[in-house]
Amino acid sequence: MTSIPIRIANAVVTELNHSDRTWAVPFRATRGYADWDKDYKGLDDVSVDVVFVTRGWTVELDDETTLRYAPQIDIAVRKRFKPDDRDAATGRLRAGKVDPYVDLLEDIFAYFSGQRNTTPLEDETTATWVDSDIPSWLNQAKLRKGMFEGVVRLTYEITKANP
Repeated sequence: MTSIPIRIANAVVTELNHSDRTWAVPFRATRGYADWDKDYKGLDDVSVDVVFVTRGWTVELDDETTLRYAPQIDIAVRKRFKPDDRDAATGRLRAGKVDPYVDLLEDIFAYFSGQRNTTPLEDETTATWVDSDIPSWLNQAKLRKGMFEGVVRLTYEITKANP
């Protein structure tokens, strides 16, 4: 059986890619691990990566027969800008080129915060949304290098039978 963090990350990808959704910037989300190249080589379009947080969340004994998980999922929005996205006079990225990606972060945050729902997983287990946060609207160091990276973090709670 697939682990809880992988299953919840897959469910988030399904939610993000649902055909009824429209976002500030069109994208196709994928699940993976935060193993991308530091300078985003080959990243020509927006990338939305769903990764489970590997540290800081808990698995506890809820009672004698159940475990309570509190997995966190990061949704990373990444974009490498083109040289002509910079102002010729100042060399700085044009705000109008960056703004849609900040808007996208807010869209994703608002969607999951507004849903406040349970997400069914494939074994009759459900993940209950607990919290959404934007721990990073953008990474200033990457932005200076012509790259956008922002993160929405989701927290869920799952209770599962203890084998």
